[in-house]
Amino acid sequence: MSPARLAEELGGLAFVAVVLADVFRSVVLPRPSPRTLRFGPWVAIAAMRVALRWARGRTVTLRHEVLGALGPLLIVVEMLIWVAALILGFGLMLDGLRASLKGVSTFGDAAYLAASAMFTLGLPPGGFDATGPARLVIAVAALSGLAVVTLTVTFLLAIQGALTQRESLVLRLRARTGPHPSGLALLLAHARLGEEHGPALVEFFEQWEQWSAAVLLTHRAFPILCYFRSTDADCEWLAALGATLDAAALLAALGAEGMTEHAALCHRVGARLAADLARQFGLHPAWDPNVGEDQFQDAAAQLRTLGFGTRADPAAAWERFSLLRAGYAPPLLALCERFGISGPVWGVTAPYPAVLRSASSTAPSVSTWGNTAGAPSGEAGNTR
Repeated sequence: MSPARLAEELGGLAFVAVVLADVFRSVVLPRPSPRTLRFGPWVAIAAMRVALRWARGRTVTLRHEVLGALGPLLIVVEMLIWVAALILGFGLMLDGLRASLKGVSTFGDAAYLAASAMFTLGLPPGGFDATGPARLVIAVAALSGLAVVTLTVTFLLAIQGALTQRESLVLRLRARTGPHPSGLALLLAHARLGEEHGPALVEFFEQWEQWSAAVLLTHRAFPILCYFRSTDADCEWLAALGATLDAAALLAALGAEGMTEHAALCHRVGARLAADLARQFGLHPAWDPNVGEDQFQDAAAQLRTLGFGTRADPAAAWERFSLLRAGYAPPLLALCERFGISGPVWGVTAPYPAVLRSASSTAPSVSTWGNTAGAPSGEAGNTR
């Protein structure tokens, strides 16, 4: 065997190994993995940047429809890349084994034979035949093709299940707060229903604690889920999380009777969700979008008026709220900017439009939670 043929075989073998490792880490491995020697993360980074640049200046409806299709499109593109890369890798291996193959005279013939094997079509007609090690390569190609298709179908079912679990609670929250949810609006909605002290509010925080834990597990294992947008453009899942954490931080800081422990637990899990996802995508937010003290005290006064009993001193409550909010607000805002979706608001009316800006921009077009503009872009090179 000539050195060129040997190099072709070894190159094809290495290429196939890289692709199968990528499939394993993307679909099977239930934990985060680095993006080294992987196709999907690089495609997602490039596609997200192009989509966000294109979306600037478009109508809200068109922007939501196009960006909403990005997640499903990335899955299809990644599957096509896997299949094409496997055909290329096995084609190189079979081309290097021409001596063991009948009817293969060019690389195109070898790639065609590899594709036929991967799609379990058998040896194509026209005098093709295999002996020796070429038979093993064809058998492995057939097994790999079947495995990739089966794993991809299983992966799609897992994605659909995770999305259903994520979005069901978001839709229920929107029914309570209306579009553009906020923590204050959420608590006011519970007060209108007479649930400021009842088990319904306790159950609400417990549900979001469980929701945060489930989303943390699924979105760290399958980061492609973060590219799937919510059904309603005016109530994205990150905005719903921010509103819930604002409500939890408000009650925990104010020492609301019967709510402090439940709110603190919800805040703890939700803050970890925001921080871990931001870290996984390589986002390092340095800007703290804290709410002003006057805004906080106005919200606290409204809650007291509506029956949320508080025991905390106003100054101490503000200090604790600032500390709690610093644990989730910066990474959550960075995630909203990274995926170009609407973040939460502070108050009960004015919505905060989606942050859609180019990577070269140094500040968001509008501020979140009532602060002035000036946040860093949050783009980093470690995005999974």
